[in-house]
Amino acid sequence: MRSPSKFATGVVLFALAGYLSKFISFAYRVPYQNIAGDFGLYAYQTVYPFAAIVASLGMYAMPVVIAKIGVGAHGPRRKLEVLWGSFYALLGLAVILVVTMWMLAPVIARLLGDMELAPTLRIISLSYLLMPALAVLRGSFQAVDDLRPSAISQVLENLVRVTVLLVALLIGVRFGQDAYTLSRYAYGATLVGGVIAIVILSLWAKQLRLVPVQPTTLRSVLRILLTTGFAVGFASLGILWMQLVDSFTIVNLMGGDYAAKVGKGVFDRGYPLVQFAILFTTALGMANVPNLVRHYRAGRIEATSSGLSSMIRVTTTVAAAATIGLMGVMFPLNVALFENAAGTTALVLLSTSTFAASLAVASMTCLQAIDRERTAAVGMI
Repeated sequence: MRSPSKFATGVVLFALAGYLSKFISFAYRVPYQNIAGDFGLYAYQTVYPFAAIVASLGMYAMPVVIAKIGVGAHGPRRKLEVLWGSFYALLGLAVILVVTMWMLAPVIARLLGDMELAPTLRIISLSYLLMPALAVLRGSFQAVDDLRPSAISQVLENLVRVTVLLVALLIGVRFGQDAYTLSRYAYGATLVGGVIAIVILSLWAKQLRLVPVQPTTLRSVLRILLTTGFAVGFASLGILWMQLVDSFTIVNLMGGDYAAKVGKGVFDRGYPLVQFAILFTTALGMANVPNLVRHYRAGRIEATSSGLSSMIRVTTTVAAAATIGLMGVMFPLNVALFENAAGTTALVLLSTSTFAASLAVASMTCLQAIDRERTAAVGMI
């Protein structure tokens, strides 16, 4: 077990890595739209939740659950058995997801209102195969309070992904590829970034030797991952669920023609801005999470209650200011980033979701800190 000071350093590094990764994810949408246009952003962003939801499970939710299972295991060999059991369980689930998505891609594309999106959905499904290794490797480090590998791999994964994505986008535009082909290139870059992260984590994880896994262990781990794991994941993906609902509704409700798809692309300009605002508003409150968890684990109820109240108060105050500020600067921001003022009124209205979404993120984080993952999941529904 690492010293408390090193653990605290790891927590700070992990938090900074999360903020930096989210900033990278926000920043690349601007050149993407500038290069591919609003229709190109539509083709990319409409299927984005299908990639981001599973990626977030492998980056945040599943590693946390695997780490908790690993901490509860007694002895080095038992910990290894739990980790390998988690890998096999997640790999089985990933294969089922890939096969299901591959077969149902035309059906999903039809429900999205655009059959041209089916090949992109199939490319996205291949990234699901990377999730088990990423989740288990990150969880193995978090189980021993070493957050550095997760933090470093997360940042490098996003840097590689965005670099490959933008290079592929420029090459595709240079050779006259359409928006749908460009989106397939973009999601192919996700595969490259994920492989790089697995390589980095594998070089760091020298202790993960192969051990046999008992059927009882596999069943136990699978049950926990399907219950607690997906509860944690479901509760932590609020803004992505909003985008998923939009993907199935906006284009269809607007008639499904080219103008509707361009309109959806214009509307999608707003989500990166809202996500970045949420990241900013929740950052100060999130700083209290490590102390909150420690107080709760130690049974200090008054300190836990005080920490929860403080986190919600800080988030409420900052979120209100950030929401008003984002609404106020949306017109010049829209022109400066996306080259014209199209959809500014809609983006101003979308900005109002920053306040409620920030409180939702803070509330879900508080519930997860005090082991109320299922309550958080019900709240997200």
